[in-house]
Amino acid sequence: MARRRPRDRFSRVAKQDVEALERQFNAAMEEADTGSALDAARRIYAEFDREGTEATAGLLHARFELHMETLFLDGKVYKGAKGFARWREEMEELFEEDSFEPQGIRFGATGFVVLGRLRVKGKKSGVEVDEPIAHYHEQRDGKLVRLTIYSDIDQALRDADIQH
Repeated sequence: MARRRPRDRFSRVAKQDVEALERQFNAAMEEADTGSALDAARRIYAEFDREGTEATAGLLHARFELHMETLFLDGKVYKGAKGFARWREEMEELFEEDSFEPQGIRFGATGFVVLGRLRVKGKKSGVEVDEPIAHYHEQRDGKLVRLTIYSDIDQALRDADIQH
């Protein structure tokens, strides 16, 4: 049986799935912080965009893990700074363009969720998508120990123990 490529799954998302993701995102944004905490997150994401994975390595805990719970690269786990760099390489293989725009933050008992929009253009398909997405950050010793990226906003909030 042939293995399905991530771009196939991403480009075949049903319209009702996208609408459900949008409803989750809008509901989560009703309670989101859009002030100074969001400004700080935007500065960190902007630095990453400018400086790349080298600049990000200093923010990562020695036991850092990135987990993908998304419409693409689903189920993949990347460990350490090298894993983070590998994730970026795989994103660049999939997408001609990709950008994440933070739009709100929700704080939970075990971390915080950055709610935003992921805009991508498929490298092979040319398909452009604007998807709501959540980044769940968990910290230890002042560094990022785990980042989980979700398409399912409700799941991100549940995992962060955030009431919604």
